[in-house]
Amino acid sequence: MVNGVSTLVGAKPKDLRERFGGAIGGPVVKDRFFFFFSYDQQRRNFPGLGVFSNPNFLNTANRTLLLARGLTNAQIDSTLGFLNSLTGETPRRGDQTLFLPKIDWIINSKNSLAVSYNRLRWESPNGIQTQAVNTRSRSNFGDDFVEVDSLNARLSTTISSNILNEFRFQYGRDLEYQFSTPPLPGEPTTAATAIGGTRSPNVFITNGLEFGTPTFLERPKFPDETRWQFANTLSVIKGNHNLKFGFDINRVTDDIQNLRFEAGSYSYNNINDFIIDYTNYRTPLPGATLCATGTRTVGKCYTSNFQQGIGNPGLKMTSWDYNFFIQDDIRVTPRLSVNLGLRYEFIKLPGATLPSPSNVVIPNDGRTLAEATSQIPSDKNNFGPRVGVAYDVFGNGRTSFRAGYGIYFGRIQNSTAYNALVNTGNAGGQAQVQVAATAANAPIFPMVLTPAQLTFAGGAVQFFDRNFEAPKIHQYDVILEHQLSRNTVVSVSYIGSLGRQLPTFFDLNFVQTGQTNYTFVGGPLDAQTFSLPRYGRVPGAGTQALTSIRSSVKSQYDALVFKGERRLTKGLQFQASYTLSKSTDTNQNSATFTQTNSPYDIFDGRYDAGPSNFDTRHRFVASAVWAPTFYKGSKSSIGNYLLNGWTFSPIFNYFSGRPFSAAISGTSLNGTNGGNWNPVLGRNSERLPSLSNWDARLSKRFKFNETMSLEFLAEAFNVLNKTHIFSTNSTQYNRSGTTGTLNYNTSYGLVTGTDSTLFRERQVQFAARFQF
Repeated sequence: MVNGVSTLVGAKPKDLRERFGGAIGGPVVKDRFFFFFSYDQQRRNFPGLGVFSNPNFLNTANRTLLLARGLTNAQIDSTLGFLNSLTGETPRRGDQTLFLPKIDWIINSKNSLAVSYNRLRWESPNGIQTQAVNTRSRSNFGDDFVEVDSLNARLSTTISSNILNEFRFQYGRDLEYQFSTPPLPGEPTTAATAIGGTRSPNVFITNGLEFGTPTFLERPKFPDETRWQFANTLSVIKGNHNLKFGFDINRVTDDIQNLRFEAGSYSYNNINDFIIDYTNYRTPLPGATLCATGTRTVGKCYTSNFQQGIGNPGLKMTSWDYNFFIQDDIRVTPRLSVNLGLRYEFIKLPGATLPSPSNVVIPNDGRTLAEATSQIPSDKNNFGPRVGVAYDVFGNGRTSFRAGYGIYFGRIQNSTAYNALVNTGNAGGQAQVQVAATAANAPIFPMVLTPAQLTFAGGAVQFFDRNFEAPKIHQYDVILEHQLSRNTVVSVSYIGSLGRQLPTFFDLNFVQTGQTNYTFVGGPLDAQTFSLPRYGRVPGAGTQALTSIRSSVKSQYDALVFKGERRLTKGLQFQASYTLSKSTDTNQNSATFTQTNSPYDIFDGRYDAGPSNFDTRHRFVASAVWAPTFYKGSKSSIGNYLLNGWTFSPIFNYFSGRPFSAAISGTSLNGTNGGNWNPVLGRNSERLPSLSNWDARLSKRFKFNETMSLEFLAEAFNVLNKTHIFSTNSTQYNRSGTTGTLNYNTSYGLVTGTDSTLFRERQVQFAARFQF
């Protein structure tokens, strides 16, 4: 940044991965007792980049307005310099070790036992955010740690020639914890007595970045999960029937320690309001100094409610999963097979331990807070029938027809239940308190509320809807497959699913207070107008969110798939598939925690319908393995060593662009803090560019004898080093204060993310594998 004007600087962090390990196994007692042990370790050095959502973010500072508010050029430049210092490269690692010992014991002619232990350790400083580029400051990534231990046992017993029993047992522990990193120089910190340590509150600036302590930290345990699982399957073959009966019982105990918004959270709609508040933090301004927008005064220029967590950091809870099934595979004729099944599932959640003491009636629900927070779902009607058919069309084994249908149930997530158990308004639980910037008790930036100032009366409450049920999915498919030659098949299939009773979150504490007319200024919708109802808090119900956990979202997926496959023949194997699909829903989300409010309008569901977030209309994937034999002479000759043993394996992927919503910045237009997409265009109306990607592997194997070989491998991901776009600036229009004017954002559509877990910049790795 020079003279208060920022310029873009290119950056290309390295991504170095080192992975090594080995496996060994063999008999301890011949034909009776065997062992296996594997070790795998990964070291990854992948620095992250903190960037602004809008590359020209710093240049949007309105110096004329700020000078008129009494700031000096030096103060403005100092704040811009501080914001600029938050960006750039930050060290980040991802180191993992994995041990897997296993034994197999043939006890006698009727019984065999297999036992394995899996131990995983993961340490990732600054690794909570894994993308190469993040719109977070260098101190906002967070440290991530995982410890997993799992003991599995399987006892197989042959009761008779037609009866087989398999019993399985698992003990597992999954401990995951995350912590914030120390503040960077210049970050405003709060008093140690307020939140148990000197940390920076979370600060989010629209079109800028997020810095401070992330809102989801600290997280000492989430989860610390212990699982005991017992499962049994009895198989009986009788005539043309293959019957299976079984059960699967899980006991899961979660010890959870996580108080969201513990360090406080501020949100700014624009850079100018932040500059005023930050300057006041560094050098106090006159108390009557006006903010850049609205009529608020310095120290309270943040635009959304201040939020802060209060109360007990967590609790310990136990849930039970009871699952029972019966299945019959029937060979009706030599050409026709039918599969029939029925599965029953029941999830027993822990009972309410901290119900609300309040008898306030929940708006749009009818129950009191005390009643609603005492009711935990007990969904006992989850019967899932399954049916499948396989038919040899012509009786020659070359053309088959298969079809299937089943009902499947998802879990009621323990993390969702946890929030409903602790965020009840009970002083023994926890809450996220929201205070409007215009309120008399609103904190002056960057201070947080002291324990004496925090009360549960203003904290958000989450509770289950009285009719809440576990998620239900209907799945069905029809497949026609034909064998062209001995090792080559083609198929066409239709695949579909209907999601019902999917979870969502409604803040019911709203009532319509009027209507607002909006006008677009600039951009593709210039001069167009529309109206929306305006909502406010229900009188007498408090100002906090009262979130009902509902099971009302619907989804639908339909796909037509064409596929061709050739098994390895004469050194060549290939597979190619094309999928034409459509996925829609009524605002499905993947949240495991509760959200405050998910729908655009809690009284009008039409705004929520649209393409799913993962809707990919076209997908083409092709892969091949080519292992030619160039030299056909003696295996011990130099020609065989040099020319044979090569394998080339390319993979090509093409995906059409996924959807995203054109957003309008600031608080939601109707005042519900729900969806912020442009209601004229609709949810997920826009598309990212399509993606095409080549990966390839080249290997050379040297075979020394029948039991020993050495293989060298070279793998390249994104061979052509194409730029894959996974996110863009989605803010299409900016709301001007609280008026009905929506100004076009000239940075709309600018690229903000070019990496994902699977597709990144070109990466090359080399490996050697010795087998014996």
